[in-house]
Amino acid sequence: MKELLFCLAGLALAVVGALLLIKPEWAWKLEHFWCTEGGRPSEWYETVTRLLGVFCLLAGTVLFLVMLVSLILYLVF
Repeated sequence: MKELLFCLAGLALAVVGALLLIKPEWAWKLEHFWCTEGGRPSEWYETVTRLLGVFCLLAGTVLFLVMLVSLILYLVF
């Protein structure tokens, strides 16, 4: 049932990618909450984080779909 685990991993990666794409400032706050007071991320950081989010979202979606098809084929045949 490794297909199921890969399916779940792909889904988790897609969720992380979507969060990075939609709210890059959350990732910045998570990384820098302890070393700043009221600071804001730069536009460059937000752009790079959004690009990482797009990559994670695409990779997670592809992994999820491929493993879901593989799991369905395994169960059918």
